Amino acid sequence: MIKKITKIALLLIVLLFVYGCPSTAIKEFTATKQNLSDIQKDEKYSCKKEDIIVAEKLYQEAEELLKEGKESEAKESAEAADVLIQKIKDEGCPIEEKKDGETIETVTFEDKEIKTEVIGDSVLVDEDKDYNAEAIYFPFNSYKITDEAKETLLKHLDYFSQHENIKIVFEGHTDNRGSEEYNLSLGSKRGSVVLQFFIDQGVSKDRMEVVSYGEEMPIDTSETEEGYSKNRRVSFKLIKITSK
Repeated sequence: MIKKITKIALLLIVLLFVYGCPSTAIKEFTATKQNLSDIQKDEKYSCKKEDIIVAEKLYQEAEELLKEGKESEAKESAEAADVLIQKIKDEGCPIEEKKDGETIETVTFEDKEIKTEVIGDSVLVDEDKDYNAEAIYFPFNSYKITDEAKETLLKHLDYFSQHENIKIVFEGHTDNRGSEEYNLSLGSKRGSVVLQFFIDQGVSKDRMEVVSYGEEMPIDTSETEEGYSKNRRVSFKLIKITSK
């Protein structure tokens, strides 16, 4: 009997050595999964279906990476999902009645004309000679901030720190390789890691938000490696908050 117990114990030790102990990362994702489930069921977020789909994909990717033993990458993907879920909760859905001061303005940004909604006491920042809205760029199929990109972000940080009445929108972009859904997810990840960078540097989360355009807004339409590299970016939009 003792020999049998010893054999079982040895077998368990071998299994733990080979497969490892259950990961604590699974527990870390429980809150993310619950928050995702909550917004999926809540009708007040019905206007955010596309964002919810992206958050769901980010969470599913986190689970897959965890199964592959890539805990660090899984955690990053789950954190990106958390950021997007919080953005959905913060924004909610607009009420049907128009607010005073709501206007739609057409602006030029990164040589692309886009429509920007300006509501109440928020206005787009005019050109500032002291600020260079330089985008940062990413390697193919990656949302890692490179050393070169970090240098650019620190320049942005200097300006943001001196202008506390500025709100920053991080716009995530990709090249056109991959599905539309995947690229929306990747654009969201790129914007989210930039947002987290500035949070870590002390910028208030309330001043920032992330928008993903995926492959929808290329600045170079040539099907070349150089063109692709220009489109894999996070660009910056500044909004000045003025009190009445």
